[in-house]
Amino acid sequence: MEHAKLRTILTIAAVAALVIVASATAAIILTTEDESPLDAHDPIHIQYDAGFIESQGVTGGDGTPSNPYVIEGWRIVLDASSDVRSAVTLYGTDAHVVIRDIELLFQGNMTVPSTTGILLEDASNCTIQNVTFVNLWYGVHVMLYSFDLIVENLQVASNTFRDCSTAVYVDSPGSEHLLWDGDLSISDNRFTGVGMCVNAGHMSGIDFQDNVVADASEGLVYLRWCRDCTVTGNALNGDGESAVRITDSSRIEVSDNSWMFGHTGVRVSGSDNVTVERNNMTSVSVGILVLDSQDVVARFNQLAPYGWPGEDLVGIWLESSLRVDASNNSIHYYRVGVLVVDCEDCTLLDNFYSCAIDQIVETTTSP
Repeated sequence: MEHAKLRTILTIAAVAALVIVASATAAIILTTEDESPLDAHDPIHIQYDAGFIESQGVTGGDGTPSNPYVIEGWRIVLDASSDVRSAVTLYGTDAHVVIRDIELLFQGNMTVPSTTGILLEDASNCTIQNVTFVNLWYGVHVMLYSFDLIVENLQVASNTFRDCSTAVYVDSPGSEHLLWDGDLSISDNRFTGVGMCVNAGHMSGIDFQDNVVADASEGLVYLRWCRDCTVTGNALNGDGESAVRITDSSRIEVSDNSWMFGHTGVRVSGSDNVTVERNNMTSVSVGILVLDSQDVVARFNQLAPYGWPGEDLVGIWLESSLRVDASNNSIHYYRVGVLVVDCEDCTLLDNFYSCAIDQIVETTTSP
């Protein structure tokens, strides 16, 4: 009876998350050119602050914090027959700008590489609001080149991403070990039919918060060589390798998320000072996986796989790691509740195990 009650509670929580996701999906409607209330516009390319002019889609403002430039009311369609691969490009700009209420889409096969809705190259002080991105390789692409650049005040909020390979992509070509100080907020967006919601490297200060994801085939967030980032309050349904993947990063928080996903809920590798707390993960084969990391906290999480315990189902998997606190978790229906492989100074206190064939397994050899 107690096991049935626990399964019912987890199912209700998962269904509630899916209801939120389904509501967001229902609101996504792609208009044709004849149906759209927006005016057609050619692709916009703005180079440095002097490029904010009317012919490049600027409809108001003077670029100050209190009166930013405004680009709004346009529908920009990229065509496979054109060499232009970005609908809106800002290069080397520092003036404050708001891009809002526009539609950006690619007319052709979405697998064409580098088709981008908004490309920000060494740009700061940009807010993107209520923009619809459809059928693009990248929705928003942030490229970092200048070594002395501080990426300030980038906001991606209340947008719709549909059928994009990667919704938000951050990278720095040829700069494997560099880290840019940044301030990138991604909040209250809706994602459906995307590969990855956020794939970011070499940047600090990324906040992915309160987003609704109807379907992400590759994952929610992938952070590599990042620092001081948060993933909080998101609802996700999808299928893939890992919902949240953290690699070679430091000071990362993953908290208060709810998702039904594929193989791994949270994967941490080669990282330190990572916190994973108060997440509800259902239909995940491995709830939390920590590899070659140190100073990781994983507490107060609800973990459950799809179906009954199978041979490869593990609630929390810790391997070759140092100082991991995996306590106060609720771990349901896994073959192994917690697997510890060749770790030092791990804390496993007050976890609740339901239907785990083996609650804790400690070994020196990875299975």
